[in-house]
Amino acid sequence: MTKAVVRFGYKDYVMELPQALQFAELLGGMERYESKYNEGGENRKGSYTYHAYEEEEESITEIKLVTDNHYRVAKAAGKPAK
Repeated sequence: MTKAVVRFGYKDYVMELPQALQFAELLGGMERYESKYNEGGENRKGSYTYHAYEEEEESITEIKLVTDNHYRVAKAAGKPAK
């Protein structure tokens, strides 16, 4: 089966093509959630505010197809040395 490499944030993940398309579709319907710490001033404590909003940029920056042979070679190589 055809494999796809999905770039999500700053990392790449490999999965079957149908899974990659489903993953992209799921992420497309999500909202971004973020908490922000606001420092307190004199005589005030710091506090958090919470925000939910639609992401302006796509979370998935790239989906590319790889051949079965390319995947097998990468799988055989395993995790790279640091």
